[in-house]
This record gives sequence, C-alpha cells and structure tokens, in this order.
Amino acid sequence: MTWSVNAQGNLDIEITSSSELHKIALKDFGDTFRPEVVVLNPLHFTEQTYAERMVSNAVFAAEVAGRVALDSITLAETSFTYINKDPFETQVEVMFFNGDNSWEIQVDGASDDSATWSVDTSSDFITLNFADGSETLAIESIMTDSEDLDNDMDTTEEIYQFTGWYELDGVSGLGSFFRDQYFLN
Repeated sequence: MTWSVNAQGNLDIEITSSSELHKIALKDFGDTFRPEVVVLNPLHFTEQTYAERMVSNAVFAAEVAGRVALDSITLAETSFTYINKDPFETQVEVMFFNGDNSWEIQVDGASDDSATWSVDTSSDFITLNFADGSETLAIESIMTDSEDLDNDMDTTEEIYQFTGWYELDGVSGLGSFFRDQYFLN
C-alpha cells in the first residue's frame, strides 16, 4: 500500500495487491467538530463517515485549557439538544444530566446510552462512567445563537460547546477527541 497527497490536498491510497486507488478527502476543511470524511472507491461509490481526532488525554486537556468553570453553572436537572448541522440527518439527540447523577442520551425520544456523571470543580471536567469505561467532558464555551442555527427567530438561546475524550487504545493511551455543540433546553 502506498499513499500520496494529490493536488487538491486529498489523500490517495493505492492498495498494491490489487492496484485499487481509494481517494479520501475531508468534505469541509473548516469542520473542526466532527469532520466528515469522504471515500471514493474503485467502483466509484462515495462513502461518507464522520471522524474524530485521536490524541492523548494530556493533549485533550491542553487544547481545552480555557474551559468554562463548572462551579459557575448548574448541570443537575438540565438537558441539552445536539445541534445537527447535517441537512440529511433528522434524528434528535438530547443529553440529560439528572439530579440523581444519572446521565442519559436519547435519540428520537428513546434511550440510546446511560451512565453516571460527576463534576470535578477543581479541574472543570465532567466524568461519565459507563458500564464499560468512562468519558471525560468539558464545556469549552457558552455563546448565544447569534446565527439562529435552529431557524426559530430566537438569537438569544445559549449554545454550549462540549468537548470530550475517551480512551480507545490502552497501549498507546490514545483516545477519541470530539467537539459537539448543544442548545440548553
């Protein structure tokens, strides 16, 4: 297998055993949240998938160093709706921080995952403890919906930019780093 970057800045991967050429590109180079990766295979099918950056926990913590102080906000009994910028995706995802320290994500009103949550106000990180591991969240910023992302004519709504990290490889310590925007419900 060999790879090269073509004149458009996209990655070309050639599988030597079959001489198949796969072209891989980012759909939008400006997407720093969950970049969409487009793959063109030899049969000219276009496949799209979302990607997340793989970094160490230290890199994650350094990149979100200016996070929101969690002692200044209340998470218990709050919910947030994911801001979906994909016009072809119609699912509604809502994240709940319940008062009993249970956490849940619902997709179209049905439970999709659950955990317990805790806040460390000294580091300003939120820990989600799942049955099979944990995830670290931070609120990177809180801003108003000045662009009216949900087209409801209300530009005073608050948008919370959550960042998260969870370990994927225990040997290297690398994990998935993501950024997602949510409306406060």
